[in-house]
Amino acid sequence: MAAGTTRAGAGLAGAVGDALGPPMEQAHGIVQEFLRSGKISRAQLQRLRAAVEDGLQVAQQSLQLAALDEQPRAAVGAPQRLDIFVSQALARQMPGLQHHRVQVRQQTSLPVWVGTDAELLQRLVDTAIAWCMRPDHRLAVSLEPSGDMGIALLRLRLSPDSTAQTGPDTRQRLTWHLLQALARAAGARLARQSQGDDTVLTLGLQQLHAVAADPLPGDLLTSQDALVGSAAVPLQHQRVLLITRHEAVRQEVEHVCESLGAQVDWVATGSAAQRQFAQTRADIVLVDARNIDAAARRLQSNLLTDAPDIPWIEIAQDAASISLTAWMREDSLTLHNLRSQLASTLLYGLSRSHAR
Repeated sequence: MAAGTTRAGAGLAGAVGDALGPPMEQAHGIVQEFLRSGKISRAQLQRLRAAVEDGLQVAQQSLQLAALDEQPRAAVGAPQRLDIFVSQALARQMPGLQHHRVQVRQQTSLPVWVGTDAELLQRLVDTAIAWCMRPDHRLAVSLEPSGDMGIALLRLRLSPDSTAQTGPDTRQRLTWHLLQALARAAGARLARQSQGDDTVLTLGLQQLHAVAADPLPGDLLTSQDALVGSAAVPLQHQRVLLITRHEAVRQEVEHVCESLGAQVDWVATGSAAQRQFAQTRADIVLVDARNIDAAARRLQSNLLTDAPDIPWIEIAQDAASISLTAWMREDSLTLHNLRSQLASTLLYGLSRSHAR
C-alpha cells in the first residue's frame, strides 16, 4: 500500500515537472536574454506571456488535484444538459484552441441529459478539451448514447495535420492525472485509444431519460443558445456578412451571432454583398443558398483567390441540395437545422481559418 502511494506520488511529481519545466525554461531564457541585452522584442514578450500562462495552468491543475483529495464532492446532482456543457466549454476555450491552431468540429444532435454535479461536470469537460490542445491538430467532438445501460458517450477525436508532431506530449501528463481524478469523482468512465495517428478520448456518463421537456422544444433553446448565459463570447469583434432575402433567416442568424458576440451585416443580393465587403471586411460570409446569384458567385471566387482564410458558409434549403463548398465539405447546414447547428458551424469555420 505504502509503495503504491509512493509510486503514485512520484508519478504525479514527474507530471508536474514535465508540465512546468518547458514553459519555465522558455521564460528563463527570455529573461536572461533581456538582462544581457537590455532589449526585448514583441515576439519575445508574447512567448513570455504564453509561458507564464502555461505555468499558471499547471498551478491551477495542481490545486484542483489537491482539492479533490481534500474536499471530495458528491458526484450526483440535478439534471444537466451535457450538449450545452460541451458548447460552453468549447466557447470558453476557443482562444486557446485557436492559439494552438486546433480545428474544432462539434457534432451534437439531440439533447443529452446527465445527473452529474454541475461543477464537477464543467471541470471534467473543460479538462478533457484542455488535454486535446495539441498544435496543428483537428478536434472532432461528438456526443451519442452507447446503448449500454443508458451511458452517454462524449468522444473527442484528435487528428494531426501533416505538419503536426504525433509523438506523446509529456506536458499533458498532469492534465491526464487531473482528468482521471475528475472522472473518478464524477463517476464517469474514461478511456483513451490510439487509432492510427488519431487519438480518441471517451468519457461515459450516466444518461437520464425521465427528464422534463425543454420549455421551448425545437425552438431557440438549443446548445448554442446556452452560450448567451456563458461568460465567453467566442466571436467577439467578428463580423458576419449575411446574404439573404428572407427575414426569418436574418432574425435567426442575428440572434445566434449576437449571443456569440459577433456583428451581422445583412444584405439581400450578391452585388450589395460586394459593396458591403468593399466597405467593411467581414470575417465570415454566410449565404442563403436560395439567394445566390452571379454577383455572389463572383464574390466567392474573389475570396477564394484573395482571402482564402475567410469562411464561406452556405445555408442549403434541405439536405438534398447542400452545396459542398471548399470551406464546409464536412458540414450540413440547412434551413431545417439552422437553429441547432449555426453556432458550432461558425466556430468551426473560424477555427479552420485560424489554423490556416
